[in-house]
Amino acid sequence: MKNKDLFICSILCLTIISFSHNIFGQRPKYGTTAMGLTELMEALYDPLNSPVNMLRYSDIKGTPYLHSEFQEGELLTLDSVLYKGIFFRYDIYGDAIEFKSNGNELVIGNTTNINYIQIQDDVFHRINYFNKNKLKGGYFKLLVDGSCNLYAKYSVDFYNKKEPAAYSRAEPARFGDIKCNYYINFKTDSKPILIKNKKQLLTLLARKETEMASFFKQYKIKVSKEDDLVQLIEFYNSL
Repeated sequence: MKNKDLFICSILCLTIISFSHNIFGQRPKYGTTAMGLTELMEALYDPLNSPVNMLRYSDIKGTPYLHSEFQEGELLTLDSVLYKGIFFRYDIYGDAIEFKSNGNELVIGNTTNINYIQIQDDVFHRINYFNKNKLKGGYFKLLVDGSCNLYAKYSVDFYNKKEPAAYSRAEPARFGDIKCNYYINFKTDSKPILIKNKKQLLTLLARKETEMASFFKQYKIKVSKEDDLVQLIEFYNSL
């Protein structure tokens, strides 16, 4: 197995949980605290019997997390069950959201019933999208909510350690800098579309192309800047 595959498998072995829709049927009613959720998930995860971890994130330089510390938030399911007071963090490299329970760091395994997860002020939706022409699911941070939604999709690269060579030193395994791409989607189309450039974005917003072109020019909008995109899409939704 290649080193990178070994790394991915070992990380998944740390905290993977899977729980079925039948189990979800046993959840407490809307508005209960997080205690019900953590107890439910703990019942399906036994860290003593999990596979041995071979390579921890802590062994790697850099971070795979949007925020390293767990932060308080809430989770709403598609069947309108709200869990509050849970501490989450977003693992960008694994594209997974972890939560903390009785000192254990666990991963939400069943993502099909999630409406949203809010971590402090950040709201994440689990959405199917195309990545390198392949359909996959991933977490997107909601930036603007309206007839046109704006999302941020984070990524981070992993670099294997380098052994010393004749003219170079050894380098430890590391994560690169966090990167961000921006997507939009419309209420009529659930799949987000990657924003590539100004021309493409104006085509996507063609229903209000004249106003949007004027707004681009007036405010010198750059599609690489998050604040500019937020301003642009909020304006689009206001028309």
